[in-house]
Amino acid sequence: MKTNIQKGISIIQVVGGVSGILTGLWGMYQFLSNSNWLTLLFIPFIFLYFLSILAGIYLWKDKPRGFILSIIIQAIQIPQFTLGGLLYYFCSGLELSPRLFFHDNGGGFNFKFWFGGNFLIKYAPQSSMTMIGINLFALFAFTFLLTQKKKLFSSNNNI
Repeated sequence: MKTNIQKGISIIQVVGGVSGILTGLWGMYQFLSNSNWLTLLFIPFIFLYFLSILAGIYLWKDKPRGFILSIIIQAIQIPQFTLGGLLYYFCSGLELSPRLFFHDNGGGFNFKFWFGGNFLIKYAPQSSMTMIGINLFALFAFTFLLTQKKKLFSSNNNI
């Protein structure tokens, strides 16, 4: 039985997936003129956005695979970090992220809000910045979906 929260998560995942695919294709187009091999870096993210769309559709239909895919998609959106020059974040839908950051001149705090698809993975070894963030929406959705999956499917043995 679908809840309104489940419906909302499924819609957010589909919209984030479509937005992410468009963002990824635009990024690939931008890099084509500079370096063909860099365009290959966009392919895994476009695949993840495609999975986000599938997860949202299956979740809307109350399918067990919708819960599994959605839990995976939400889990990879929870952490955000910059550590040792490696920067990572991924968003497919909604991002509400408090972030702490530290660098040579001090540190600080910021809060990021984003709706749509957005990703970044970058390696800059000369960077001295460290950042740690958590996507609160993804953490909430992950926890909610995990709880719902256990409630709905443990007694049915569908998963």
